Amino acid sequence: MLSRSFHNPINKYNDLPLLQQQSWQTNHNTQQALYPKLSTSSMWYIPKALRSKGTSVNVNTTVMNSPFMPLSDISFVVQGYIQGMRNDFKELTRLIYQSALENNQILLTLQIGGMDGISNDPMHQIFVLDDQLPLHHWFPIVVEPVPSNFDQLTLNYADFQEKRGMPGTAIRRYAITSERDSGACEFCHWNTSSMEQRCLDAPDWIRTQLGTLDCPHLEHMMGEESSRLCIVHNELPCGTVLELMNSLGLGEEEMVKKVDGDTRSSGGGTVAPIGIVQIDVEGFEVFILQSLMNEFSDETLPLVLHFEKKVMADQDIKNHAGRKVNGTKIATTFDLLRDRGYVIYDEGEDATAIRLYHSLPHMAAGL
Repeated sequence: MLSRSFHNPINKYNDLPLLQQQSWQTNHNTQQALYPKLSTSSMWYIPKALRSKGTSVNVNTTVMNSPFMPLSDISFVVQGYIQGMRNDFKELTRLIYQSALENNQILLTLQIGGMDGISNDPMHQIFVLDDQLPLHHWFPIVVEPVPSNFDQLTLNYADFQEKRGMPGTAIRRYAITSERDSGACEFCHWNTSSMEQRCLDAPDWIRTQLGTLDCPHLEHMMGEESSRLCIVHNELPCGTVLELMNSLGLGEEEMVKKVDGDTRSSGGGTVAPIGIVQIDVEGFEVFILQSLMNEFSDETLPLVLHFEKKVMADQDIKNHAGRKVNGTKIATTFDLLRDRGYVIYDEGEDATAIRLYHSLPHMAAGL
């Protein structure tokens, strides 16, 4: 069996039984063909504008100039982990990061719906809570549209970066959409500055987590009086995941084409390799995932996705009286991911999707 301790990291080959070694080697050779080793000139690095400056913890220049961990290497870790019949998101993320540490690479992660960077945050639990874990090889992109959350998120990550020697961060107040060329969007959220008693008495989850591009839906849900007193309409930058990456200097604009009515990457550009994607956007996860699936080519799709599904499931129950029917948010999300080669692990309130090019025999029944 594979070692599952983070401090005693996964042995990528020698600990596997002989038949699994043979299967592994076949898969790995094919992975190398799908994700060929890149030349130094084509590797992605942290843009200078996003690099840490003046941290109290010395970030080694060699680390700062290290490349992002390529998808070929991430795939190798993922394949080995699945061979061990494991499917824990936090454990897998730590193993991927351990590999980045060992190979002097930087793990690029994308979090959509970062809230304050601490509360109920799996990325904080994985990376930051262990104060013995060096963060010199982690570069997070974190998106949060709610103003009060974003302000606290910015302060918290500045503190992490200063104390833990992170090589850089990209924290953005931004809304992800499934429509390209949106530019700016109307965003509605709870007014945390209001002194109206009705607004102050709202539960914390409404005050701190509720925000949406679907303003009519929010106003209908909250009612006329609460909407008038407590809902704020702001304009903020918005766009697809790929447009966000381009704006950060981590993507080169891809040509897109229509595939069955959807916009999809034609592979005409490139984007930095996103190792892990974490999404928590209060029921709009399906639209974020549509943006990813439609715009990213097979060669650039992230291999590990983790997303909350509780709110989508609750909405499906409300809208479809608990019936399992096609067209629900959960069904649409799972179909979307399976169509692009992901295996989905249902974790109750959350789900993890792992992209495998070769399904393993012991997993076939669970697809």
